Amino acid sequence: MDNSRAWRFAPAQFQATEIRQNSNFVSGNLGSFRITHQLVSLTYASATELAGFMYCGADVAAATATIIYQNSTPIDQVDRLYIDIGPYNTPSRINIHAHGTGFISGHILKVAVIVITTPA
Repeated sequence: MDNSRAWRFAPAQFQATEIRQNSNFVSGNLGSFRITHQLVSLTYASATELAGFMYCGADVAAATATIIYQNSTPIDQVDRLYIDIGPYNTPSRINIHAHGTGFISGHILKVAVIVITTPA
C-alpha cells in the first residue's frame, strides 16, 4: 500500500474536526466573551495602503479580517491584509490595513471583521 496516498487525506480529516470545534465555539461556548462582526470600508491612505478602523465597545481579545469580493475594486492589487488591535492605547479600536501597489484616490475595499471582545 502506498502510504503517501493515505497521508494526503489526513489534513482534510483534521480540518473537519477543527471546523466542528470552531462551530461549537461560535455557537455560545464563550463564557462571558462575545463575538461580533462588522463590515468596514478601507479607503485610500497612500499608493501602497488602504486603511480603515472600527470601535468595538469593549476590549478586543482577538480579531480577524477578510476581503469581501466586489467588482471594480482593487482586490488584485492587495498583497496582504492585517489588523492592529488596540492602537493609541485604545483597546476597543481595531485598525485594518491592506498593503499593495497602485492604489489611487477613490479606491475602496470592503472587509468583514470578526471580533472576540472581553467581558466588561
